[in-house]
Amino acid sequence: MWDKYLNFANYLVTLAQTQPEHVEACYRSAISRAYYACFLRARAHVRNSNRTLTHYQAVITWFTNHPDIQMNKIGQMLDTMRKTRNDADYGDTIAGLERTAEHQLTLAFRTFAYMDTYQIPQ
Repeated sequence: MWDKYLNFANYLVTLAQTQPEHVEACYRSAISRAYYACFLRARAHVRNSNRTLTHYQAVITWFTNHPDIQMNKIGQMLDTMRKTRNDADYGDTIAGLERTAEHQLTLAFRTFAYMDTYQIPQ
C-alpha cells in the first residue's frame, strides 16, 4: 500500500523534469511523499508490534533504539528524511532542490529495501 506513495514520489520527480512550470512543486511534493511512504509503513509495523506509538518521533525512536543494527538504520534514515521533508514543506528556499529530491528518493528506496529484508509489511 505505502509503496504507491513512493512510486508517486518517483513519478513527481520524473514529471518535474518535463514540466518546468511545476518543477518546485513537484520536487517538494516528491520529498514529502517519499518520507510519508516510509514513515507510514514503519508506523504500521510498530502498531502491529502491539505498540500504540503514533507520533513521528516515537516511531523513529522505536527503530533507533531497537537492538538490531539494521533496524537502527531504518530509524536513522527515517529521521534524515523527516528533516528533509520539513525543509521541503516549510522552507522558503531549498538549495539544490532537484538533487535533494533525488537523494530523498534514493534514501526512501533504500529504507524500503531494509524494511523488505525484515519483512515489514507494506
